[in-house]
Amino acid sequence: MIATGLEIVFSTKRRLDAQRGHRNGGGLRRREPRPTDYIVEIVGAVRDPRIDESIGRVFARRVELSRAAKEGCVSLLEIFDAEQTLFECFAGLYDPETCLPRDRAAAASAERRDLLVIDLVQIDAVRRGRQLGIAALLETIDVWGGGCDYVCIDCAPVPGGDEEAEAGDP
Repeated sequence: MIATGLEIVFSTKRRLDAQRGHRNGGGLRRREPRPTDYIVEIVGAVRDPRIDESIGRVFARRVELSRAAKEGCVSLLEIFDAEQTLFECFAGLYDPETCLPRDRAAAASAERRDLLVIDLVQIDAVRRGRQLGIAALLETIDVWGGGCDYVCIDCAPVPGGDEEAEAGDP
């Protein structure tokens, strides 16, 4: 539970990974890993337990760079090229020639660590202005950011957000 009294209920979606394989004919065959196998989609419902109601949502992705490096089947560039927003994060954080982090401290680390990309934190218009979005953002980082070199966030107001808030005021 967040200090503001809110809670976030998270769920994840992982695409079929290379370890499971698929049925083809009569047997189980392993398939080659795909870049998207290393991307975990995270969805969170921001809830206020006092009124037992959802008041917002969170969408994020954890890019499992450490697992990809250990398995060695898919390159870092292939993973980031799988989705446009991930490629934008890659271009800002990593050197495209060496695929090493631009940050010298992270680049010096012998271990490749994961990346958390937060795509959306949205709080219902009538509940805005109470720093609930920041609380939800920090909770998402606290729950999912462990073992990550970076957290990538592209902040922008929600389209139509101000009009919705004004329309709800008497």
